[in-house]
Amino acid sequence: IRNESLRITSAGPYLIEYFAGPLRLLDVTDRTGPTVVSRVEGIFPTAIAAWPFVYARSEAAELMIYDFTKPTNPIRVPATDVAGSWLLLKTEGNVLAALDVPPEGAGTLWLFDITNREKPQRRGSWTNVYQGTPIEMRGNFVFIGNAGTLEILDISNLAQPRKAGEWSTGFLPGPA
Repeated sequence: IRNESLRITSAGPYLIEYFAGPLRLLDVTDRTGPTVVSRVEGIFPTAIAAWPFVYARSEAAELMIYDFTKPTNPIRVPATDVAGSWLLLKTEGNVLAALDVPPEGAGTLWLFDITNREKPQRRGSWTNVYQGTPIEMRGNFVFIGNAGTLEILDISNLAQPRKAGEWSTGFLPGPA
């Protein structure tokens, strides 16, 4: 299991494990022998937990939402307004950031309000984000390592994210 294949949920003694395979909910109460509580079949290159929901990118690049309220019986939630080729997902509070990048060129970082975890609402976006771009979220800020520049976005207004600052690093991934 690679490090980025594990996500720790925000409630309960669970880990969501994925990486080019099924989603597995692991109970880690017994640290010497975690047990599989449930699994969702499929191939999920990326996933993020906003407990009790898990947002995962399917092999077909669809955003899949699963409700783990009953850990032994996860239920798929029909997603609305979330079409895209999702490469990367991050959550912070009630915000889901989803990176949609075509095979060639720049893409878009979409911001969703997930106050209602079952029905993400697309609120805003930031363009010219490249495949392989690292993204982190802290509070009302998104940090994007984009083509040798660290961009800092203020997302306190999801509908209109604005650049709060930038720093030229020369070392972060971006287009060749």
